[in-house]
Amino acid sequence: MNSKSNISSLQEAVNQIEEEKLLIQIKQLIQQENYVEAFPTLEKASILGNAEAMYILGELYFEGKYIEKDLSRAFEYYKQASEKKYPKALYELGMLYLRGEIVNKNIAKAEEFIKKSAKYGDKRALEILDRMGVNIMNISVESS
Repeated sequence: MNSKSNISSLQEAVNQIEEEKLLIQIKQLIQQENYVEAFPTLEKASILGNAEAMYILGELYFEGKYIEKDLSRAFEYYKQASEKKYPKALYELGMLYLRGEIVNKNIAKAEEFIKKSAKYGDKRALEILDRMGVNIMNISVESS
């Protein structure tokens, strides 16, 4: 192994530890409804590449909590988190396509995102697919 790949692995490990610490802090701040401190911490974790932080930012923008409601930014954060196979973000993208919110209504894309969400373990997606009559036993759940 060359030293450059070791540095990359070391940096990734350090980033993961930092992300985990930030997420603990974020969850405590959100539980206390302290969005003033949570928001910059979420942004920092998002920049580090944390999918859960990206998803939470999407939720905050979607709901307009602490910040002005911005559906376009919500969509972008959901999209970023979904690229990292974050199940909740995949589900939310599916629902946005289903309702035609932010994006043009597209049932095929909605179903695609909901199936991906189910594949990564989102219970809401699995329930929807089950009710649609999709054999969820054929969906092999993976960890993200």
